[in-house]
Amino acid sequence: MINVRSPPLLFSITLVLIVLLLSSYPILSFYITTYLSKPKKLGIGGYLSYLGSEVLSVKGSPTPFFYLLNISREANGYKLTIVFYNYSSVLSAGLNVLSSLPGAMPRVEFSKLLPLCKASITVSRANESAILSLILRPYSDHVVRLSSKNWVLLAYIDRSRYLTCSPMSCLPDKFLGYAHIYSAYPNINNISCVVARPVNGRTYIFPICLINFVKTNRNYILVSVNLRYMSLATLIKRNNYTRAHFIVDILYRDFGHNCSQIVSMRSLALSNGTRIMQENLYLYSLSFVPSDQGWRDAFIRRFNSLFPLNYLLLGLAALLVIARARKWL
Repeated sequence: MINVRSPPLLFSITLVLIVLLLSSYPILSFYITTYLSKPKKLGIGGYLSYLGSEVLSVKGSPTPFFYLLNISREANGYKLTIVFYNYSSVLSAGLNVLSSLPGAMPRVEFSKLLPLCKASITVSRANESAILSLILRPYSDHVVRLSSKNWVLLAYIDRSRYLTCSPMSCLPDKFLGYAHIYSAYPNINNISCVVARPVNGRTYIFPICLINFVKTNRNYILVSVNLRYMSLATLIKRNNYTRAHFIVDILYRDFGHNCSQIVSMRSLALSNGTRIMQENLYLYSLSFVPSDQGWRDAFIRRFNSLFPLNYLLLGLAALLVIARARKWL
């Protein structure tokens, strides 16, 4: 009979526990400090904040617009507030490069930025607002529909998932944790938003416009929208492809009557000699944590990221058990 209290076996058990602790530490840390203490849905008093940018090419010169969109849940519905900022002050604040994950966004004091326009609306239900219908969607609805004059973008939310953590480190995002990301791959006028490029003799498909969601409670929550119309030029090959300015039209429907900057932006988008280059909308912060978390996948990725240390420790533990069983020690 093997004595489980023998030093070799105790040491091997210790090695296994060390591997488990290293693999699960960031997961347990997020679970205890954030996941257990925060709500799992956008309840009364909760909020969502988004950073958005529109880049227009006016007679060949890029003209950027930058805005902050706040959504707060109130007892009688939702309050939406949008603020447009001077883009030069945005660049000086270090927000010229945006990330698709809110936790990786640079934090900025918006009070130091120069506001150009501010507007607010209140709606009782999400489907009464064009932008809120995109941001907050029922889990049963897998089709995202955006329209802009004669253009229609249909994005189909895929159930395939990937984690918000990098396979190399697999650390949790500050706001999303290890939430599953649901990607919606769009079609524009039935033309798929992907391009095929030969790489080393093989053809790979690269998405060039993408919409991402996370799931919480019974809803999808928008994480990011990235539409790059410059890349669509070679795919669509139509002179009027630049008239597809989806986010501009959505913002105009909700705030155009209260915000002169949106009216100016849309007028520019519709004028001759102007085309949309990029439309971006990124989740910046939120008051809750998505309930749909990939704990098991996160542990596996974290374990693999510790290679070769974890395998060396487990191998040493196995050798100690074998050696003790054969009475070598």
